[in-house]
Amino acid sequence: LGFPSRVDVYLDFPRTAADIVRNKGEFGANRRAAEDFTKQWQPRSPVNIHVRAQNAGLVNQWLESWWPWNDNEYALVLEDDLEVSPYYFKWLLRALDKYRGTPEARKMYSHMTAITLQKAEVNAINHWAGWQIGKDMTQHYAYQQPGSWGLLFFPEKWRDFRDFRESSQDKECCAAFMIPGSSNQNGATKANPDA
Repeated sequence: LGFPSRVDVYLDFPRTAADIVRNKGEFGANRRAAEDFTKQWQPRSPVNIHVRAQNAGLVNQWLESWWPWNDNEYALVLEDDLEVSPYYFKWLLRALDKYRGTPEARKMYSHMTAITLQKAEVNAINHWAGWQIGKDMTQHYAYQQPGSWGLLFFPEKWRDFRDFRESSQDKECCAAFMIPGSSNQNGATKANPDA
């Protein structure tokens, strides 16, 4: 890759014993798929496959996957159901250079938390974004709500978020980390506003 990198794959354990029986062999097949995937990175990068002893769930898989050691370490999260273009990593490096490549850029874009492939279609309160931007998939733009597809976390913002979450998760106001009426509380939202 031209710079130090590490590949970590996290496998969540099935939710229940019934899931293990119902999906017999699936967990082992997932483990073998992770091992096959990571072979392409060795010996260029250290590779780790983390297998959970019990189910953590999607939120905890994300939250517990990375803690940056310094402000020059980044985490790119690619979930198992996402396929990216071979050019994505090149584009990502160029975007990273633009927004984080110099002290001036870091200061100018200090409000940014991440870079993502996901276009903004829905805001946190279940409303479709009120603009047509995003239909032109050749442009990128800034949006205050990061998406989770092909997400590259910025270390300072991720540490701030983790510190906030860990310091407030036992407080009554923040125990569930839900926004009333939001998509994170009510589940999936309609995927196409024109349907």
